[in-house]
Amino acid sequence: MAILKPVNISPSNISVDATQQIVVSWKNYGDRQYAYQVKIYKNIDNSLILDSGKIISFNNFHVINANTLTNGIQYKYQITVWNQINETATSEWIVFKCSSTPICSFTNLTSTILNTSYVFQGSYSQAQNVPIKSWQMILYNSYDEIIGTSPITYSSIIEYEFAGFSNERDYKIELQVYSQDNLLGTTGKIPFHVRYEVPKSALSLQATKIEELAATRLQWNVVQIIGKSDSSTFVDNEKIDVRNGKKVYFDSGFNINNNFTLKLWIESVTNYNFNILPSTQIVSYNVPLSDTTLIWLDNSLQSTELPMQVVVSREALPTSNFLWIEDINFATPKTLSVSTDIYAPANTNNLWIDLLDGAEENLRILKMQNNQDEFISLLYFNNKFHLYKNNELVTSLSISSGKYYLYIQQINDTLTLHVEAIA
Repeated sequence: MAILKPVNISPSNISVDATQQIVVSWKNYGDRQYAYQVKIYKNIDNSLILDSGKIISFNNFHVINANTLTNGIQYKYQITVWNQINETATSEWIVFKCSSTPICSFTNLTSTILNTSYVFQGSYSQAQNVPIKSWQMILYNSYDEIIGTSPITYSSIIEYEFAGFSNERDYKIELQVYSQDNLLGTTGKIPFHVRYEVPKSALSLQATKIEELAATRLQWNVVQIIGKSDSSTFVDNEKIDVRNGKKVYFDSGFNINNNFTLKLWIESVTNYNFNILPSTQIVSYNVPLSDTTLIWLDNSLQSTELPMQVVVSREALPTSNFLWIEDINFATPKTLSVSTDIYAPANTNNLWIDLLDGAEENLRILKMQNNQDEFISLLYFNNKFHLYKNNELVTSLSISSGKYYLYIQQINDTLTLHVEAIA
């Protein structure tokens, strides 16, 4: 054996915040390391910024104290290691950038929200004026459980509406932002309270005798259940068009106590088959790509589109045209094809990217919430209706196009789905 140059070095081709502690790490596959040295230079002029000196240690990491380096500057570095007989090996040059963590905040959040819905607005800033890459809002209940998320949005306009807040409830909201340097900033979980006027909803039936008419007057309070929809299109001016991912919500203003049956009328269900891209391609580039048939890897050093293969092996390959997945069981590199689908492929030679979450949201027909805070939703894809409770699949029901009554029924906490064809 001999001492081999360090590999799997981190950080590499990424951005880190110099105001925080930075850990440089590596791996050795040759003789055991008895000492190491880390040298960091400014990439622009090769000036030496940090020299750890020769450190006697078996550790394969080195800690750089916060504020040793400077944000807004790109660096390069090498690691030299020594074995027991004082032989040395030096790594390849590794490049990384220091950049400040972005700062975000809510600009219109108050301690109490007086409605069942609210449009949350936020702001973004970064010390070196690095533009925003993306943002997402996350809604929590008072137990820090996630109950809603906005889409990951690639825009500088930070605004999203959450709906269906329950009266006299406590919630928390968080805004997360990524800079173009791919550093994450967050507001943390900010609490707020919801309070609004609720009309009387108890059904109180009263009977009054009207002697002169030989009759009885019946009076009661009507509970109005108002649904919400992201569709403003109607068919024949009476039926809501929920094609192309449109949804209807019944998640506030009513209680479902214990057992219930919900009857839905559905016409002309269109099949959605989400074997979208059985195989696709991974591309390394420094700007987002508009081609949806490609998976884009953000690489600030790559100014042209570089197609990449996916390789599983014990050691990193010498060429940069590969996305390497480390697996000590593969001494001989194994190439994987890329598969994007909502189902895991049977072929283990595929790198599988699961699209179910996004597909689910686009296929949601209905969602509702009962008074036990259980979320019930109905989805349709691959010629089947799928009933979920608290995001867990309860049952699936095969169907073809036509007109149907669907029954969502709960008996003693058992949730079922039935169908009745309409002639």
